[in-house]
Amino acid sequence: MFKNIFSFSGRIRRLEYGLTYLFYFAALGISSLLFYTSEFLEPVAFLIIITNYWIILAQGCKRCHDLGNNGFYQLIPFYIFIMLFQDGQSHVNNYGPNPKSEELKEKKESRKRMSFQNPGHLVILEIIFIVLFATLILSINNIIFSDYDTFTTLSYFLMPIPSFLIFLLISHNDKPLPKETSVLVNQQLIFAFIYYITIRLYAIIFRLSEVDIETILFEPIAIALIFGLTYIPLGIYSLIFKSPSVKNA
Repeated sequence: MFKNIFSFSGRIRRLEYGLTYLFYFAALGISSLLFYTSEFLEPVAFLIIITNYWIILAQGCKRCHDLGNNGFYQLIPFYIFIMLFQDGQSHVNNYGPNPKSEELKEKKESRKRMSFQNPGHLVILEIIFIVLFATLILSINNIIFSDYDTFTTLSYFLMPIPSFLIFLLISHNDKPLPKETSVLVNQQLIFAFIYYITIRLYAIIFRLSEVDIETILFEPIAIALIFGLTYIPLGIYSLIFKSPSVKNA
């Protein structure tokens, strides 16, 4: 995933295109803030905008290829909804092999290599990447709604739901969840801990939050709450990608 993002050749799956669109809007928000912050930062903002448009067009072209169409199809009004929600062609087409099958092969090989070193290494990297992206979204949200402390606090505890769902989609590759509950619980605990620590550091550094006895006592409760919220995306994922036994029932 996210290989050759500047290239207009090849195919990508809808998940990668959807994540690219999230990055696209986040980069637009950052560039707009740079424009209004200082005149000296305007060239940097302009460079971000140009790069941003190039990437979204390149990724859109490859997404059209995955559907078996020319890259110019992305210019058709409302065709973006087809690009976001329609599954790509399962077979090899004129633009290359199915990215799902290729990505699955690479992921299996990667996990085999990592299993000899650290079995949880790849999972932790995926969680860190998703949490950092969630923190970026929250920071933009905090800048826009700086006067709404209640809304900011609420957003802290709502972001784990889509974030952990994205992690499940990437980690389990659209396959049914494993039957071993210990595997899922470990992923939930790692995610809850990393998410809270990252958000807490962000609040201390950028929002100048105080550290006292009350906040220290609240931290285990907050981690437990985030852990509990991860059951919502688990339920959503299980409904979307049911196990074969459930389908045959």
